[in-house]
Amino acid sequence: MSLNELTKQVRLRQWADDINNRLNSGMRVRQWCSEQGISQKTYYYRLRRVREEAIAKVPGKQLARTEKDIFSEVDNSSPVSFAEITCNKYDGNATSAITVHFGNSVLEINNVAEQETIIKTLIALKSIC
Repeated sequence: MSLNELTKQVRLRQWADDINNRLNSGMRVRQWCSEQGISQKTYYYRLRRVREEAIAKVPGKQLARTEKDIFSEVDNSSPVSFAEITCNKYDGNATSAITVHFGNSVLEINNVAEQETIIKTLIALKSIC
């Protein structure tokens, strides 16, 4: 590894640590940047660079920069299929047995869900994740 590559890795690691510290602090970006003495523009630049590096390390994944890029990557040649999932009437006594977080979404499957519903849900999740 060259000195430039090593410097880049150290810098990216420090930026990632800073971003995690900001997230863990619970502060808004503006407040955190003010306390750290950096501009918001610098913070978002570093965030973008850390994200790009993280995505580059995932095999077969690319960073989509615009909606046009995202939609151009969609494979329209494969047929789309949907699974019908029927739900039982909620009786108020069920609790979440499975909770799945992905992005800003949360999927909860309660403890009275039928096996078929769980299987169909997991198959659907597998196809989108």
